[in-house]
Amino acid sequence: MVAHVWAQANRDAGESNNGNFYFVGPRLYSYGSHFIVGYIDGQGRAWINADGYSISTAKHKSYAWRAVSHRKSYNVPSLTKLVPSLEGLNEPSRAAVVKRDIRAYMDSHWEAFPAGSEAAAILWAAVSPRGSWAKERARRDAKAARDAATSAKRLKAQGIAIAKQVAAIPLDMVRLRMIQAAMDASDWSRDRDMKRAVAYYVDAHRGSAPGKVRATCWERVKLARELSA
Repeated sequence: MVAHVWAQANRDAGESNNGNFYFVGPRLYSYGSHFIVGYIDGQGRAWINADGYSISTAKHKSYAWRAVSHRKSYNVPSLTKLVPSLEGLNEPSRAAVVKRDIRAYMDSHWEAFPAGSEAAAILWAAVSPRGSWAKERARRDAKAARDAATSAKRLKAQGIAIAKQVAAIPLDMVRLRMIQAAMDASDWSRDRDMKRAVAYYVDAHRGSAPGKVRATCWERVKLARELSA
C-alpha cells in the first residue's frame, strides 16, 4: 500500500504500520534513510535500487516495482548515492557538481549499463551533452580489453621469470630448506614450503615457461611434497 501511495506522487509522506517502509516526497525508503528503494524524478520517471540489502528490503523493492508499472522505470545500482545527482539534473546552479558526481558514479558502475541503456543515456547527457553513452560504453569496453591483454602479458612474463628463478635453485638447497622447516617441528612451515613449491610449478605453467624450466620446477615440487609428507 505504501509503495502505491508513493507511486501516485500526490502525498508528501507516508509509512507502513511498523514504520520500516516509508516515503518522504519522491524518496521511498526501506529501514531508514541509508537505503533508498525508489525515487521519482521531476519528469515522473521511477528509479529503483538494484542493490541487495536484506530479505525484507527485497520485498520492499518488489512492492516498488509493482507500484510504478505505469511509469517509465529504471533499475540502477547505488541509487541512494545517485539520488542527490538526479535531484540536481534540472538545477543549472548545481550543474558542475552534478556533472562531477555523475561521472564518478558512472566510473564506478559503468559495467552495469549496456550500450543501449536509457538510464545511462540520461545520466551521461549530464556529463557529456554532445556525447552518447553507446559510444562511451564502446570506448570503455575497448580500454578494458586492452588493459586485460596488458595484464595477461605482464602475468605471463612474471610467471616465466619466477619459474626461471626457481629452476635455478639447486635441489640440495630445496632439500635443506625443507629439512630446516621440519626441524622447526612446525607442520605449518612444512605445509607452507610445499604450497610454495606447488605455486612455483603453477607459475611455470601459467607463464608458458620452456619445457626444461617446467620440468626442473616439477623436480622441486616433488621433493617438497616428499619431505612434507
